[in-house]
Amino acid sequence: MRRLFITLLLAGMTAAEAGAQDAAVTVEPLQAGAANFLTLPTDARSAAMAGAGVALAGHPQAVFHNGAAVFGSPEKAGAAYTYSPWMRDFQSGYQLHTVGGFYRLNDRHAILAGFRHLGYPSLMGGEGQPSVKAKEWAVEAGYAFRLLDGLSVAATARYVYSALGEVNGKNGASTVAFDAGIFYRQALAGEVDNGDWTVGLQAANFGPKMNYLSGKEYLPAVVKAGGAVRLPFSLFHQVTLTTDVACRMQPSDVRSLSVSAGAEYSLLDLLFLRGGYHYGDKEKADCSYATAGAGLSLYGAQVDFSWLFAGKDCAFRNTWWITVGYRF
Repeated sequence: MRRLFITLLLAGMTAAEAGAQDAAVTVEPLQAGAANFLTLPTDARSAAMAGAGVALAGHPQAVFHNGAAVFGSPEKAGAAYTYSPWMRDFQSGYQLHTVGGFYRLNDRHAILAGFRHLGYPSLMGGEGQPSVKAKEWAVEAGYAFRLLDGLSVAATARYVYSALGEVNGKNGASTVAFDAGIFYRQALAGEVDNGDWTVGLQAANFGPKMNYLSGKEYLPAVVKAGGAVRLPFSLFHQVTLTTDVACRMQPSDVRSLSVSAGAEYSLLDLLFLRGGYHYGDKEKADCSYATAGAGLSLYGAQVDFSWLFAGKDCAFRNTWWITVGYRF
């Protein structure tokens, strides 16, 4: 049962659809590991830029991307909530919820917190058993420290729980995972008002395997490196360009490279238009797709929306995200 859930989440477009088209063809599911919900885009802003976020400053949900980036913008604190009906075209019932925030204690210290929850479609239990409504969730806390002007680091610890094994009286699985991040920001032409460039590095989801009754499974360990440049063209208009390169480390069946690139146009820091493209390895259950989105910010409150475009062979085509947040 647990393998079925994982196949739907990561490899549905390569295994489940192929099986539906030709019952005579046997497709082996990828050994995708555990807690793959930790790899899903967590907010509408980064999702609109194809998931890029490791070098983005001013992000209330930085705990999911790179906690060190909280020192890349002047806000003292921020928090945001995101909802997404993940893989809504493939099968209804997947519900992703995330909450993240940060608080800068002073110019050198900041704390971060986050929560992620993925609900799965209901499936029939075993003989004489009720239907199963599985879920996975993670709660995390982090600390960021400003080493030098423009340079900061962060560390995050999370507790991960998976109820995919809670079938016919069996227990789920849990573990702990750790992230580390580095962020550097430098003004262009010596003046912040003339824009800036940033670079970031994140190593995420490293920790012990999740121990199910059927065996131990790797977490989706990944290393990301990214950069961004913010280019103000006048007092009213600016464009931010960003790119992430991600290396999926574990498990070995889905070890791969992917690239996400996006752009954000801002009018008076009030209206935002975004777009992006993600290039992934389809054979590793990571299809390529395009994204678009928009946002509105007023008096610290912000609402963002994004949409994912992909071909019919991509299980998460037409997924969308909506985020509401506040920064001050």
